[in-house]
Amino acid sequence: MRKITLLITLLFSLSQLILINQMSAHTALTDEQQIRQTLAFYIQGSSFNQGDVVAKAFTPEANLYLSNKDNSLRIVPIADYLTWYKKDNYGKFVGRLGEIMSIDISGDVARAAYSLKSTHQNP
Repeated sequence: MRKITLLITLLFSLSQLILINQMSAHTALTDEQQIRQTLAFYIQGSSFNQGDVVAKAFTPEANLYLSNKDNSLRIVPIADYLTWYKKDNYGKFVGRLGEIMSIDISGDVARAAYSLKSTHQNP
């Protein structure tokens, strides 16, 4: 099993997280629980080709900052990114296992890191 560790710096407004998750009045989650839930949406959705689950982790205006093979940066709006998840592969495991490694909250900003393990072997 190949292991890739990614450090993802996510700047969340905690008020945005509340809107994203739209918790009921009966469920009062802590800031860290809301962040963990948001990250779980991304990890679960991207591991099982579930664009609708990934969408729960982002606001509709979000942009992803991704690196190309030559390490140049490209900006992908979330709406475009979600089209990469094909309905005919919905729920199919794509060979990635993610685990939240750390969450650091300072005021209304949070930073999270997770480990991404690929079950695919390099040729």
